Amino acid sequence: MDAPAHNTGDPVLFSGSGWVSRSIRWRTWSPYSHCGLVCWVTPDDIHDVALLSSPSWIDRADYICDWLGLGKWLIIESTTQAGLPCAITGEYCQGVQAHELQVRVDRYDGPVYVLPFRDEYRFPGDDDAKLPLNLLTRIGTPYDPAGAGLLGSCVLKHVWPHDASDRSSVFCSEFVARQLSYLPGSRIPISSPSRWTPGGLYRTLTKTERVSRPVKIPKTKGT
Repeated sequence: MDAPAHNTGDPVLFSGSGWVSRSIRWRTWSPYSHCGLVCWVTPDDIHDVALLSSPSWIDRADYICDWLGLGKWLIIESTTQAGLPCAITGEYCQGVQAHELQVRVDRYDGPVYVLPFRDEYRFPGDDDAKLPLNLLTRIGTPYDPAGAGLLGSCVLKHVWPHDASDRSSVFCSEFVARQLSYLPGSRIPISSPSRWTPGGLYRTLTKTERVSRPVKIPKTKGT
């Protein structure tokens, strides 16, 4: 089996073909309309979170550990449009959630890419181990519409003029920017996470040479 082209903490970029995604890409001058973070999650990570934070899904911990086996690649994202129950809570939700990366890619209505950080910008071993814990503790957190920021102002009033209930692609980039800025050795020069867009993150990380070229994640044959 080939080694994966991604590592824990690498951004995942979505380029949807639906009209909402196309509108977001057009309004933000970007090929990307949504983003998340890839994370290798193991049963040890689940046990650590259960012990430290007593999450709402603690009763599912044993089931999740059995499902993970030795570990799985998950994508942690803030969205309401995944069309899948969160792999951790087992529920459909609006906000931060986790999905098996390949399943999410297969179900998405467009290409999905991973944006690999260059070796010198990867998290050191200790920080890399902390990232799953940091991300898993945020699962179930609803997204705050008050944090619309730049993408909200340039997309919502044009794309969602009547319905403010589904803004998942708007706030995904704020979640990613915040997570990358929280850890030591921040990977992006950031002042206001709410002002980032998927395209803005991509352009900044590329311009500052923190990442390699995007790598398309292949869909499973037959999907």
